[in-house]
Amino acid sequence: MSVTVVPDAAARTDAAVTRVSFRFDTTGTYAACLASDGRHGLYVEAWSLAGERVSHLRLSTPGSETARTQPVPTADGRVVVCRNGTGLHRVSLLDHAGEEIALGSVAGPGLRLIPCPPAAGWALGVSVGADGATTLRRVDQAGMTTVATLPGVFAGGSWLDEQGRSLAGTLLRGRSATPVRIDLAEGRWTPLPGVEPAGATHLLLTGPRTGLMLAAHTGGSPTLLWSPGGGAELRPARGLPDGGRLLPLTVDPDGQRVAVRISAGAASRLATYDPAAGVVEHLQTPAGTLQPVAGWNHAGLHVPLSRPHAPVGILTVTARGCRVTGSAPAPHPDGWVPAHLEHLPGAAGPVEAIVYGDWRTAARLVVALHGGPEAAWSFEFDPLLQQLADAGMAVVAPNQRGSTGYGAAHRDALLRAWGGPDLADVAAISEYLAAGRGPAAPRPALYGISYGAYLALLASATQPDRWSRCAVVAPFLSGARLHASASPAVQRLLDRLGGCVDIDDPLGPRDVWRLAPRLRAPLLVVHGDADDVVPVTQSQQLVRRLTTLGHPVEYREVAGGGHDPLAGPGGDDLAARISAFLRAEPHQPDERR
Repeated sequence: MSVTVVPDAAARTDAAVTRVSFRFDTTGTYAACLASDGRHGLYVEAWSLAGERVSHLRLSTPGSETARTQPVPTADGRVVVCRNGTGLHRVSLLDHAGEEIALGSVAGPGLRLIPCPPAAGWALGVSVGADGATTLRRVDQAGMTTVATLPGVFAGGSWLDEQGRSLAGTLLRGRSATPVRIDLAEGRWTPLPGVEPAGATHLLLTGPRTGLMLAAHTGGSPTLLWSPGGGAELRPARGLPDGGRLLPLTVDPDGQRVAVRISAGAASRLATYDPAAGVVEHLQTPAGTLQPVAGWNHAGLHVPLSRPHAPVGILTVTARGCRVTGSAPAPHPDGWVPAHLEHLPGAAGPVEAIVYGDWRTAARLVVALHGGPEAAWSFEFDPLLQQLADAGMAVVAPNQRGSTGYGAAHRDALLRAWGGPDLADVAAISEYLAAGRGPAAPRPALYGISYGAYLALLASATQPDRWSRCAVVAPFLSGARLHASASPAVQRLLDRLGGCVDIDDPLGPRDVWRLAPRLRAPLLVVHGDADDVVPVTQSQQLVRRLTTLGHPVEYREVAGGGHDPLAGPGGDDLAARISAFLRAEPHQPDERR
């Protein structure tokens, strides 16, 4: 299929809207997501994908949702929402008239929703109790009705028929992972025919019309498996491209082909895969980042797409071409600033970076460090980076060692070495940027969020003559200090990645408290007081330490702000303050290199 880009004039709106948590109904006809204009908080948005024209509609009041809200579209275009709280999760139905109907609540550690086929209700709720058992609840006009209980944790959830009678997934019990089939009418489960009964095989996707199944074998070398259905055994998929990470997204309406996302580094591309023929067809779509969900109906293949110069919209691919709907342009004639990918020299090899503007000639340059550490910058719209670029600053956002998407060796370089290889890469990149800009250019500024904030503080302290300013959001002082005050979930992450292990080298422990006397650049610290990942006390301690040392620091504590206060109400104002701080003229002679 030859696919070309078709402009979509209907995509223009008055303001940029960012979107997350997309879900599609089982027919690919409707979608739902959380959206925000950056000023008033999150709300639920419903999408219709039925015909030639894709449309979307706001269903809830801006600011009424949190990042933990799960929106799931029904087969008639309404939206079931699960508002996850601490120990209690409330489920409601939103219709297009703005009405909300409460359907019930579930107590426990968590509740997730699976879209249902039209004949099977509005959604299926999946929750795990204190005893480790999973309860499945049908969500419909009657409320929430228990239909099955499983002796373990049920992962995934793909329908085996179009009537919604049978569901497939993986049952986790201790060290055992068993692909299972659940008969919802009888409330019984059995091992899934044609799949290794207990091993490292995890079901990924099904095509209810034909019985097509895709699974991943994670033991040893990861392998994609497929079966035509009807009880046939899974077999290795053939004809897959070398390089990149392949993720099955959805099955076509006829149950034959699979839409796949192929990710390589910061960007991703779209393809279709015919497992029976072993043929992959790469689609000509705009460069950017595809979200890991999709819907496919007879009107086209629909995938959420974000590009550095365009917020998330829905990419629709047909035999005639493709278009993006809902991706709002900039609120001024010049449009959003485009970005490109560059490879910069790190301490141990090339490092891919997303670059806005020309860092060699720009009067102001910002090096932006991502959170994580098991994360990466993606080639997508980022409101803050776009605001920095729109203000005339060049931005370099590197995926230094520790970032995901570049293979196991790159990702695992930070195991038991936080602030080691990644800090070395940032130092090498700063040297390269300085050489390319020349001795008369102002020094670059640093920005970081979460782990990136920690890394930015380390870089500013260990290369004090290299940086002009440093702005950080939700920083922590060290892995050990964070572990002492963090939640159990964050403590487990620190333990798994060895974040509390001190590096034995001339620099010594990567502790910002210890290194604080080395800081010279003016500092802006932003932290939400309701941050449940990095406690706000980490920033409070840092600010007290710097104040005692007489170091210039501006502190903004955001009332009610979470781990990323830029994503909450007032996020635009915070981003504007960060932008103004980073683009400020050097005001002292020693602020220039």
